Amino acid sequence: MEKLKTNELSLGLNQTLRNDLVENFEKIQKGVDGQSDSLNKQILGMLGNVAPQDQNEVTQARIDANGKSYDTLKGREDATQATAETALSEERETLVEVQDARTNSTSQTYPTLKDRMDSQENDLNNNINDKLAQISATPETFANLAALQAKYPNGKVGIFVTVDNGHKYIWNNNQWQDAGVYQSVGISDGEALNIADTSLNINNFIVNGTFAGSLDGVNARNNVKLTRYQNTFGKTWVNVATGIDDPDIYQAIEFAMKPSIVPSLNDTNIVVLKFEFDLISNYDADFNLRLNFQNTNGSYIESSRTMNTLRITANKVYSFNFMTPKFLIEAPFKNAFVAISDPVAEKVNFSISNMRVTAGGI
Repeated sequence: MEKLKTNELSLGLNQTLRNDLVENFEKIQKGVDGQSDSLNKQILGMLGNVAPQDQNEVTQARIDANGKSYDTLKGREDATQATAETALSEERETLVEVQDARTNSTSQTYPTLKDRMDSQENDLNNNINDKLAQISATPETFANLAALQAKYPNGKVGIFVTVDNGHKYIWNNNQWQDAGVYQSVGISDGEALNIADTSLNINNFIVNGTFAGSLDGVNARNNVKLTRYQNTFGKTWVNVATGIDDPDIYQAIEFAMKPSIVPSLNDTNIVVLKFEFDLISNYDADFNLRLNFQNTNGSYIESSRTMNTLRITANKVYSFNFMTPKFLIEAPFKNAFVAISDPVAEKVNFSISNMRVTAGGI
């Protein structure tokens, strides 16, 4: 409080009165100053430790919740309004986008976006299951692409393998497309053998050259015993064994040729036969490969012509692949067989796999 004037009193006043007035003025000054100090202490007590620059309510209002300070309270209010308007605009745009997304390409509208996504997921799962149900675990095999196109000109769901190049084909965009080299993953040994059997029997003159599932078309001659076994060296084999030790007994295994092929064996246009098979023996031997024939009565017309001699070392796997000139049979015949025998008087014990005969190396 501004100090009261006590030293400028009129000199005309009585000295005693002047002294009393000065004393009274001093008391009034002390009382006012004391009340001011007390009031300031009360205000500070209420504010506590708040910094002086923050003790003003307007000053505090200029600082937002993130501690950002604005020059004026209006500046903060304007920024808050702009932020709110931006958020509202974005929310409106999002709402429109979500509403549009509830309608699919066929104009079907769903109550919520989740309903549409659930429906699409169910449709996709059903389509995948339908396609998988149509696909066989074992691919169909064909000699080449032309054979595949001939059987399924309008396509088919699944995987199809061509033997000539080992590629797999799928029907896509209304045509057969080459999908590269076929590699089977996760199938059993039995399924793999079935695929190999199917492939090896394409264009094969032999009825059952891979012994697929049985020994149909495979004959034993004179006391030999035939046993089929699988998965040795990844192949199916037929074992030939006997206990007879007689040079006069013809011991052999025969593989029947397909009836549709038999008439062509006397076709003069076919001059070469190609033989492919695997062989393993328990002993050293020279085996004979021959063609045998039966007449219309079922009696054998024994051929004296040996197609090839197979020189074998014991316990070694041989993969034969050779061509020999074909000879003509003058007598009428109904059936034909490829025969492998050991002409020496000894106990035979050998095995054969994948017997395949074609014309001219086809």
